[in-house]
Amino acid sequence: MPWYKGNLHCHSTNSDGHSSPSEVARYYRAMTMDFVTVSDHNRLTSITEYASELDDRFVGIPCCEYTGRHNCHVVAVDVDEAVKPEPGVADADPLAVLQDGIDRTLAAGGVPVLCHPCWNWAFDHETILKLRNATHFEVFNASPDCNSHPLGDRSYPERIWDEVLSAGRRLYGVATDDAHFHGSAEEAARSPKHLAVGGLGWSAVRADELSRRAVRLAFERGDFYASTGVSLADYRVSRGSIEIEIDPWSHERVVTEFIGTGGTVLAREEGLRAAYRFRGDERYVRARIVDSTGGHAFTQPCFLDDLA
Repeated sequence: MPWYKGNLHCHSTNSDGHSSPSEVARYYRAMTMDFVTVSDHNRLTSITEYASELDDRFVGIPCCEYTGRHNCHVVAVDVDEAVKPEPGVADADPLAVLQDGIDRTLAAGGVPVLCHPCWNWAFDHETILKLRNATHFEVFNASPDCNSHPLGDRSYPERIWDEVLSAGRRLYGVATDDAHFHGSAEEAARSPKHLAVGGLGWSAVRADELSRRAVRLAFERGDFYASTGVSLADYRVSRGSIEIEIDPWSHERVVTEFIGTGGTVLAREEGLRAAYRFRGDERYVRARIVDSTGGHAFTQPCFLDDLA
């Protein structure tokens, strides 16, 4: 099945973004994305507001960012109504705010994604492990203040991810750009390093067709990888192994690390192809691919119990 890529977290002038919904969609279309959303804060930006940019090769997924206090937000993916907190809940503790965001997203028929855990260090693995029905979280959010880039071996969101996975919880890692700016350098008038710009993080789903339903189902079941620039040509999991093939952009060099319990690097391989053969004692295995342009990709964890 083919891969379709898109960003599931960004903003327009309907909340605190720089560009109109149609301008946002036009931006991602120019970047050759396959699907787009506009996830404004506590408001549903309807697909009709950017329908002029959509066709059978570029589809819209309606989303909304449930926005609570303490920097605790949840993106509601594929909903037809705004998902937002009641005033009293917005002032509750982080655990209660995030749980409310999950519950309201599910009630609206959507897929909840926990946002930017390291924005002002809002929550960690201990909070996630106490949540019910937490299935997706942002392992990478490109907004500069979300602290998603690695220090040493892993980023802080990756460390959170490995703690949750090591506890036996299934959790899928999502990459987003959380863009608030989709304009030109002249309009920005400051360094992109300090702007939440579009195109720096996305997810690529594997689906049998490009449609709202097919993208949502692939994302919901975890049939996707998260990326900040690395593209996969193929990804295969069997009872015995994981096999990965990278689709190069130019002549970059690529390293794949296979990571297991506690964030332990189980194997490291350089080149456009990498494989890991299960020993049988791993709780889970995920892959992190890094290339010499600075891009990353993160595959979803494989639990050996699920492959038996």
